[in-house]
Amino acid sequence: MVHKINTLLFFAVTAQYANALLNPEGYRTLSISNALVIMVVLFLSAWFTRDRVPTLPQPAEDVGGFSVREFYRDIVMALTNRNYLFLMLALFALSLMLGVRGALNAYMTVYYWELTADQFANILLIGSAVGYVSGFLLSARIHGRFDKRATIVATALMLSIFPAMPVILRLVGYFPDNGTTALMWAIAGFGALGAVSGSVLNISVMSALADIADENAVRYGVRQEGILYSARTFFAKLDASLGHGVAAVALAVIAFPEKAEPGEVPADTIWWLGMIDSPLAIIPGVIAAVLYAQYRINQAEYESTRRQLAARPS
Repeated sequence: MVHKINTLLFFAVTAQYANALLNPEGYRTLSISNALVIMVVLFLSAWFTRDRVPTLPQPAEDVGGFSVREFYRDIVMALTNRNYLFLMLALFALSLMLGVRGALNAYMTVYYWELTADQFANILLIGSAVGYVSGFLLSARIHGRFDKRATIVATALMLSIFPAMPVILRLVGYFPDNGTTALMWAIAGFGALGAVSGSVLNISVMSALADIADENAVRYGVRQEGILYSARTFFAKLDASLGHGVAAVALAVIAFPEKAEPGEVPADTIWWLGMIDSPLAIIPGVIAAVLYAQYRINQAEYESTRRQLAARPS
């Protein structure tokens, strides 16, 4: 619902822009508004979780203050954990795929599928909202039945393939034509499957990071949640930006025209746009799944680690 409201609010149809997604002013306003919302949400998240601080593992009394040297030592310590290293390498490949798709999303919406802002809003509402909520509700049940590594690998593959299926099916001639109601529902359906996969994958990887924090606590005697999670977030942002850069280069290579109108872009250019966004973007996603498969903490190792931590004096 939020996506739909945002799209209709910032991309309302005007006399100059029948397809409001082509209005550059909408993106400026949307960016500023999103930045402000993110700042407020982050502040509220930090403020209302203050009561959790006393329940967290506390550092030893003889631990010194912050220093740049210790900071980099902690990073090196974290990266020497084989499981964490492979999760980070997988994240690099996955973020590259998501960055490329994210950068090309507007181009695909306007020029490949020739959707309006309202149709795009409906797809986001149906696909993202239903998908992410379903993934959240299914995660606990999936983790109770399947191994965490298998779940991560499977959902990484599904996140790579499901969002690409509309273009793949269009390329082989088995997808609804542009301008039809069936097109919007078909894209939304595959989007929902991708969102379910992404939701379960994200929850599973975050859970895996908690297991790695326990593993490092046993190995080094220190908790490293801050380093593990913050480094992952930083590199995810960096990698996504790299994906945007790759997408920009790809648009230049296929000579995508500036200020193009939907329906007027050469067919060969549109074909290459779809290829880059979907079939070719699957490749780093599959590489990510292969790297995720190197994660080695199973249920037995997790329980052993937890027993060792419980046996330590508090």
